[in-house]
Amino acid sequence: MTPHSEASSDDAAVQADRHLRAAATILRAPQVRTVYLTEIADAIEHLCRAALATPGFPNLDDRFRNAFRELLAGMADDLLDRVGHKISWPAISLGMSAASGLLADRDTTLNWDRNLHARRFAAELRALAYRQEINARGDPLLRSFMIRDAVAAMPQPDRHLH
Repeated sequence: MTPHSEASSDDAAVQADRHLRAAATILRAPQVRTVYLTEIADAIEHLCRAALATPGFPNLDDRFRNAFRELLAGMADDLLDRVGHKISWPAISLGMSAASGLLADRDTTLNWDRNLHARRFAAELRALAYRQEINARGDPLLRSFMIRDAVAAMPQPDRHLH
């Protein structure tokens, strides 16, 4: 993956618009703030893809830009309350600031770095969500491996008749 898009500017604008709308739809859903870490990660990924398609969002309406940034800022506070015990505030702040910075700054000098930090944070959110789901289910896959290994380690009875 590179910070440069091969698509034409018209295609890039369409892609960026599609990704921004998808991210906004996800982040505006009321259940996202309370339940779905993977949905928040998806929204961040959409924003990153949009930023790659049209760096600096030169044609983005400033009202939308500012509203989206406010939505991300509010989400950072919510995430601290929800996952601050598992993901540090500096990591949350950097990840969400990087995502927000993709919208804020028309100077695209640091956009690739912002994109990388935002995507790393999205991956952390996904990893945490998956760990929570696995733990909530009692990790049946790990248990089955442990049982299989325990059975395999048991001494086998001597099957030869004396």
